[in-house]
Amino acid sequence: YKRFHEVVDKKPGDYEWLTLQTLDSSRSRQKAKLQGSVVYDLGLWFLLFCIFAAVVSPGITHRDVFHAYSMTILWIGMHHQCRGASTWNPNYLLTLFMPSTSLMPMEFCLPLQEVDNVDDLDDWRHFIQERCGITLNIVA
Repeated sequence: YKRFHEVVDKKPGDYEWLTLQTLDSSRSRQKAKLQGSVVYDLGLWFLLFCIFAAVVSPGITHRDVFHAYSMTILWIGMHHQCRGASTWNPNYLLTLFMPSTSLMPMEFCLPLQEVDNVDDLDDWRHFIQERCGITLNIVA
């Protein structure tokens, strides 16, 4: 949003409808929202609870919680492949059981699928650097 700031600062009266955060406050707000948020971790914990309930409860079968097994296996596979995207928490088990500690860098890389030229890619890299403090190295 750096270019937005440049345009809005030149003619603030034309953009009264647009409220922009400062880069520093926006970065800290985004990082606090995504990194270590229990709300994002509850989805995985609920799946693990469903699997545990099928193991200990005679009324719940493993067939009833097949979705939990499927999602957990998919998460473990994705975690193993993508955990290197985060440098905040190098502990494998912590990032495995708390997905919010490893998801933020991946969320910022998803829009790269729609980048068509090197200039846009460079702009996105600088945006990620300013917003999150993450240096993105791309190997293609």
